[in-house]
Amino acid sequence: MKQGDIYKSEGGYRIAWVIWAGGPVISSSPWYSTFEEAQAAVERRCAENAHQDAIDKAIYDGDLATLEKIDPKAAAEIKKAF
Repeated sequence: MKQGDIYKSEGGYRIAWVIWAGGPVISSSPWYSTFEEAQAAVERRCAENAHQDAIDKAIYDGDLATLEKIDPKAAAEIKKAF
C-alpha cells in the first residue's frame, strides 16, 4: 500500500495518508461513504500539493513574477519582508 491509496473499511472507504510498517494508520486515514467521495478527496489533496509545490519552487528560484501569478498574497508578503 502507498500513500493516497483508497481501501475498503467499515462499510465505506478510507484514504491511506500515513503508512506505517507497510499498512495505513487508521487514525490518519479519513473515512468516506463512497469510493467517489474518497477519490475526489485524493484529487483535491493532489491538486493542493501541486499548487504548494509550485509556490515553493517559485520562492526557491526567486521568481517573484511567477509567484505573483500563483499566489499574489504570498508574493506581497515576500515583497514586504524585503
